[in-house]
Amino acid sequence: MILVPFPKRLEMLGGGLPIPESGYVFVGKGVSIKTARKLKEFMDLKLSAFEGRGTFVTLEVDPNRVPWEEGYRLEIDDSIHIVGHDEAGVFYGIMTLKQILRQSGDEIPRMRVLDWPDFRERGVMLDISRDKVPKIETLFEIIDMLSEFKINHFELYTEHTFAYRDHEKVWKDYSPLTGEDVMLLDEYAKERFVELVPNQNSFGHMSKWLVHEEYKHMAEAPDGFTFPWGDRVNIPFSLSPAVPESIEFIGSLYRELLPHFSSDKFNVGCDETFDLCQGRSKELCEKYGKGRVYLEFLLKIHELVREHGKTMLFWGDIIKNYPELVKSLPKSVVALIWGYEEDHPFDRECEIFAKSGVPFYVCPGTSTWNSILGRLKNSIGNIENAVRNGLEWGAIGVLNTDWGDNGHWQHLPFSFPPYLYGASLSWNSEGEVPLKEALNLHVFMDESGKMGEIMELLGNAYLKVGVKTFNSSIFALPLIYPQRISKENPYFKKLIEDLESFERGLDEARKDVERARDLLKEARMKRQDGELIKEEIENAIDLALHSMRLMKELLRTSDMKIISIPKGVRGSLTEDLDRISRDYERIWLKRNREGGLKLSLE
Repeated sequence: MILVPFPKRLEMLGGGLPIPESGYVFVGKGVSIKTARKLKEFMDLKLSAFEGRGTFVTLEVDPNRVPWEEGYRLEIDDSIHIVGHDEAGVFYGIMTLKQILRQSGDEIPRMRVLDWPDFRERGVMLDISRDKVPKIETLFEIIDMLSEFKINHFELYTEHTFAYRDHEKVWKDYSPLTGEDVMLLDEYAKERFVELVPNQNSFGHMSKWLVHEEYKHMAEAPDGFTFPWGDRVNIPFSLSPAVPESIEFIGSLYRELLPHFSSDKFNVGCDETFDLCQGRSKELCEKYGKGRVYLEFLLKIHELVREHGKTMLFWGDIIKNYPELVKSLPKSVVALIWGYEEDHPFDRECEIFAKSGVPFYVCPGTSTWNSILGRLKNSIGNIENAVRNGLEWGAIGVLNTDWGDNGHWQHLPFSFPPYLYGASLSWNSEGEVPLKEALNLHVFMDESGKMGEIMELLGNAYLKVGVKTFNSSIFALPLIYPQRISKENPYFKKLIEDLESFERGLDEARKDVERARDLLKEARMKRQDGELIKEEIENAIDLALHSMRLMKELLRTSDMKIISIPKGVRGSLTEDLDRISRDYERIWLKRNREGGLKLSLE
């Protein structure tokens, strides 16, 4: 029996329970009609508040029988009985029954299940600010999938893609979510026991605002700044804590945004404030120190959040560098400890917050961004690392992040395997996850049984090249940062010790990608978007193969510059990329809004 997540306790009783052609669901105490109706999506039964003859399924809430929040008992014997600690527990029991029926014929195997979560908060965060804003129907579909896997927390990472009434200049070309969109999503998610948590970055990552003259006076470094690794950019990035209007501005955004959400949480971001102390706050930093300046602005933001009666979540990547200041944080905030490589030091970082008494989530990632095909092995290792250390150090949640850096080129299906894996471990950290089989059965509904293998071949193709690139795969690198693919670039030299071995690795990766393309022809997905998924994967394959071909052509030149590739070959590469881009544009518009597409293509 393949279940996602796998239950804590499952006992097979032997034999099967025939599924009747008709019958009743007894909707017992504590269960709403909306939750009970989830059963009708996959069982042809009538709902009733009377427990009498013909009752085939019983639903009820009884915390005495199930002592864990969101836990449930599912018993399949002479009938089906689902008891939840609370209504969420009943819902999760229904979701487990749904997966059992997906694997059953005319009879349901008799069994007993007792199940409850390891983490109170089990979340996914999707980036909607790096060009790609999904259509609301796409977001509904994502919520449906996540709720089946017992995810109860969903965020949409926002910088400039909410339609604030007085700030149309900032968002007008990006097809933002409106207040009405958010309220619809909030209600849809709530019916599936998913909390739609507001998310608005509030310190760094504010370039889309600060490039406009009306907002530039609040920028820390209006004319640009230098990243810690030495690269210089000529646009503003962070709000300046030295400008009083900055906090007033943030407060005005919160007043408009937050009433649209029923959640009692709010992620204010505040990560990667790279330019802090390089501009208007320089004197403050020299007087009080960079960590203290950061903390004081964070505390002002916290006061704003408290005024709205919400719990503040924030990224912990800056304050963790000042362990002595972590102790100054209010114990009512929640730190989000993130890191996206499989060997990220979650142990060391969790310890900082745990010993300071500050509640925290661990936040791994899908490893799909900057990759085209994903980095599946890395995402699995990253999630396992985060969950293991989160349990050890007392994290209250897991937030699996799905970013869209540099154009959000990855198509949505490449996020499905990490979504499934992260949901599985955040509910049951010791549960078995047969990833390929679970993907075939519960995600792609693929009768051919090929999709799991396809996603594994593509997601791990990067390993065949034998080159590890930080926060990216070698397939995306020459398209995002072509200047780094050079024999003279120290970064590239560090990556590539043996050019012949590198080229052989590209050939091995290409074989796996081509093998996945062949298997894709055999896939038979029982999903409405099955053909679209095939198109998305084909487009990703085309782009990855184009990138591999480009790298091989660059290696044949003396200086690894595109202009040095023979003119005829360059023409062929141009035609290839134009074709891929046209397909990408057409496919993008099937799941996503148009705003941001032009930037992504550029």
